[in-house]
Amino acid sequence: MKQMIITLLIAAFALHIDAADNGTNPNSDARPQDGDWKPIAAVMGGAKMPKPALDAITLKVSGANYEVAVRGEKEPDRGTRTLDESTNPKRISITSTSGPNRGKTFLGIYEMIDADSMRVCYDLSGTAFPAKFESTAETGYYLVEYRRIAAKAPPKATNAAEDAKRQNGIWKPAGAMLGGVKLTKEELKRITLTIKEGIYAVVKEGEPQADTGTITLDTSVTPKRMTIQGAEGPNKGKTILAIYQMGEKDGSDTFRVCYDLSGKAFPTDFNSPKGSMHYLVGYRRQIDAASEASR
Repeated sequence: MKQMIITLLIAAFALHIDAADNGTNPNSDARPQDGDWKPIAAVMGGAKMPKPALDAITLKVSGANYEVAVRGEKEPDRGTRTLDESTNPKRISITSTSGPNRGKTFLGIYEMIDADSMRVCYDLSGTAFPAKFESTAETGYYLVEYRRIAAKAPPKATNAAEDAKRQNGIWKPAGAMLGGVKLTKEELKRITLTIKEGIYAVVKEGEPQADTGTITLDTSVTPKRMTIQGAEGPNKGKTILAIYQMGEKDGSDTFRVCYDLSGKAFPTDFNSPKGSMHYLVGYRRQIDAASEASR
């Protein structure tokens, strides 16, 4: 079911991109309409889809290509779409080239509601194009409405030296997840992270030795990257790859990190899928008692 939803969302999004050309070349305005979209309502076989399922899905379109990412899924669904505006209603064919629906083709009809919204009705069996925008238990069609996501302002440019300075201090994890499992409050309370000029120390109450080493930041990519090299303690000699994001505003009191504890690759998003070696944690700055006393 989830795989079908992903592909359907893709199709609808692709439709929206090309539908505004008023019957001319269906790909003429594809690039101007590139962007991100979210499903706001959907019916599958006559049953409404729950909001959490819709919220987990994001569609991205670039020219004739699409990508659908589902929160919690390891691999997005990617492929191409073909439009036919000579029919009424207009038609769309979606072909997946990689991901959970690889090799499958879905047939649908679409309608632009306005510049930022549209609806699509898919035949998930890939047998025939639906004749109308309707989903019943008999047809099993998937009917969905999409809305464009407003573009976010680009993040404030920073360099590695600025971020390293902001990370100096004592930090406690406010929340964390390892392999899809949340750490308890008791586990979080035991952990303290201290960073000073690219040198880190992680102390866990009850552990005989702290984990210490170095941190190297790379702000030339998005998301920003962090490479941790263990020098002493349980991670001695190990390299851990991570992505990080400074907190909003001036980023001085919070930041989050997603580590790949296997050291194989930098994570691509801030997520900790079930069974993975991804450790996602949000840190909050702690008041340095010694510094406060000296004021």
